[in-house]
Amino acid sequence: MQPDLLPAPPAARAEAPPPAPPTWHALTSADVIERLGGSRTRGLEASEAAVRLARHGPNRVAEPERTSPWRLLFEQFKNVLVLILLVGAAISVALGHEVEAIAIAVIVLFAVGLGFVQEYRAERAME
Repeated sequence: MQPDLLPAPPAARAEAPPPAPPTWHALTSADVIERLGGSRTRGLEASEAAVRLARHGPNRVAEPERTSPWRLLFEQFKNVLVLILLVGAAISVALGHEVEAIAIAVIVLFAVGLGFVQEYRAERAME
């Protein structure tokens, strides 16, 4: 083998990966206070608190986007079983079995209505 064709050796020293963030739950309260630059009795200085508020924003959970009732209703039709029942109803109509098609349609309406009511109540319970 010719020495010119060999790949260049890796760098003598590899870059160290960035340090992992601390596992806050595993630290003692004194360690947390020290790392955050606060005091056990006074907390953060007002100026440092203002800087962190400007940098990170308020400590608030974001409000979830509300889903409209119409969207909840139409989401019920994405259910695979509802779609299968609708295809079955369409096949029943195509074959001239109107009574079976109506029965399937009633089942679909019941399933969609029940799913909608449950989702609507769950959505409102989250408020």
